[in-house]
Amino acid sequence: MIYLLDKPAGWTSFDLVKKVRGITGEKKVGHAGTLDPLATGLMIVGTGPDTKTLTNIIAHKKSYRAEFLLGRSTTTADQEGEVIAESCHCAQELDPELIKQSVKSIIGIHQLPVPLYSAVKVNGQPLYWYARNNVEPPELPVRDMEVLSVDLISVDSHELGQLVTLELLVASGVYIRSIAEYVGEILKVPSMMWELRRDSIEDFKLVDAITLSELEQLVHSDSRE
Repeated sequence: MIYLLDKPAGWTSFDLVKKVRGITGEKKVGHAGTLDPLATGLMIVGTGPDTKTLTNIIAHKKSYRAEFLLGRSTTTADQEGEVIAESCHCAQELDPELIKQSVKSIIGIHQLPVPLYSAVKVNGQPLYWYARNNVEPPELPVRDMEVLSVDLISVDSHELGQLVTLELLVASGVYIRSIAEYVGEILKVPSMMWELRRDSIEDFKLVDAITLSELEQLVHSDSRE
């Protein structure tokens, strides 16, 4: 089976897979693209023989609604990390029109480093292993990350700087945390991902997704028929 699920905040992708395994009783469970623990939204989960179809889905383009905080950066490039730089005053002084122009400039392909807290492997170890063990990785891999389109929804004043809300369509392999930091580089202020929600993976939409409790009800209902 293929399930469209709405991942709650605070869950890792592995947590979600483990929960689905427990609900369905299937030993073989996989997903088509991770989401950070902080992020919510669409995750496509496959069970049994249908896990084979997930490989193709992973390569599909994805859309997100994201909030970037201008004025602070952290070790994880999101709210979960330790603060490494702050510039609240400079961020608050940024002209909204300059922010708009800078956001529009991220459309295209950019060579950006993957986040230190990610599953990308270096010398056989995922980068998050180096981060959690306070070990300097031999390198921080750089990837081509393509932003296909971006819409600026709002720019709002925040006690830590300015909060920028965007809708993004990106190619496979893009880390939104890397994009958030890149926007900060353009504007010359610290920047991080504040919130993230995935709305679609190609033709699969969040509006068609169900929660874990709804999945549980669905599976139990099917088992009684």
